[in-house]
Amino acid sequence: MNRFSIWRQETLGLHPTVEEFRAALELDGSRIDIVASRLLAKTPLATERTTVDLFRVTGRELGFTKNYAFVELLGVGAKHGLDKLPAEVGLALRESYTDQPKNKWVNVVTDPMEAS
Repeated sequence: MNRFSIWRQETLGLHPTVEEFRAALELDGSRIDIVASRLLAKTPLATERTTVDLFRVTGRELGFTKNYAFVELLGVGAKHGLDKLPAEVGLALRESYTDQPKNKWVNVVTDPMEAS
């Protein structure tokens, strides 16, 4: 178990196809440029509805005092009970986090994806 509080929960599997997810995002006013479109096309989607817990955690809260590599983040995060998330979480968050402050970025730790 980890010591961090749940920031929010996201439900995956709400949109069975990439096309439906794209339509939902566009309906909400999200602009999908060419790079985002390529990533969206490669994003695996959940086949069943499932809820995931999201935690807002900084590198400093994990004990980092300097820059760190992704693999280091994963290792230290695992020691704190944290794990990578499915890539669909980023899309679900974009759709549901409608009151996200402008210029306030949220990084989601997932397996890396290439846009090409």
